[in-house]
Amino acid sequence: MVINPTWMDKVELGRSLLQSSALVGAKLNRVLSHLTLSYLTDMELNTSTIDPGVLSDFITRHPKLTTIRYWPKSAEGSPTLEIIPPPIVPSLETLASNNIVALMGAFSHCEPDELSFNLPFDEPLLWYQSTSTALWKKLSTRTKRLKLHISLWFAHGEICADDIEGAKLLHCVHLVKLEGRVEEASKFQGWLRALPALQRLQVRASEGAEWRSFYKEAYSVLGVSVERVGHAVNERNEDDDIASISSGDSSRTLLARTPRKSQKVGCCSKDSREYGF
Repeated sequence: MVINPTWMDKVELGRSLLQSSALVGAKLNRVLSHLTLSYLTDMELNTSTIDPGVLSDFITRHPKLTTIRYWPKSAEGSPTLEIIPPPIVPSLETLASNNIVALMGAFSHCEPDELSFNLPFDEPLLWYQSTSTALWKKLSTRTKRLKLHISLWFAHGEICADDIEGAKLLHCVHLVKLEGRVEEASKFQGWLRALPALQRLQVRASEGAEWRSFYKEAYSVLGVSVERVGHAVNERNEDDDIASISSGDSSRTLLARTPRKSQKVGCCSKDSREYGF
């Protein structure tokens, strides 16, 4: 079954937090075996129970995929993601997951431009969070330039020596985007300073005296462009803006307005429609 509408560019596989029911297990395998969405660019996996071969074939049939998210549920235990054979996704730009090491392993033949993940400072707070040491080891062999989007909402404690040493090996990382509390972002500066090829730091956060102080201190310590991108995820604002410090005068702030994002209602947005299976 081939579905061609251009607005059907997102799909969610498995049960999400907003869904009381969804196709899972054998039913989902049967649907995916015969489904092709011609304009699919964004896929979210909320389960690790899809047959590895069925999932591989489904992804291979969708070469326009640019974003793949993997958010396994705690009810499944501590899943690894199997996709056999590992698919090649020529347009892949972003991998995002609360188990990013597992997702990278499943797409071992791909080199996305960006990785998005949660990061605790020491022992994982939740069952699904990969240890940072395993992640730095995987990234240390990469040569293609990479952006890291790191959520620090679950972070606690202090950056450990292993994390600092791991950062020194990440010659591929040129941009880091942090999202979380200012206290945790401040603790992250030592790790950022250890990155050998860092050129830009973006921080998704609200405005305020503490954050303004952080921007200036980070610019002074790191010597790279520091930008505020949008607002913290727990704030409700209609517009996003960018505040950047990139000149020799760290007190200089440049403001630029970005386009307003489309408003989502339920699982459908103004610009595209998202369907869950």
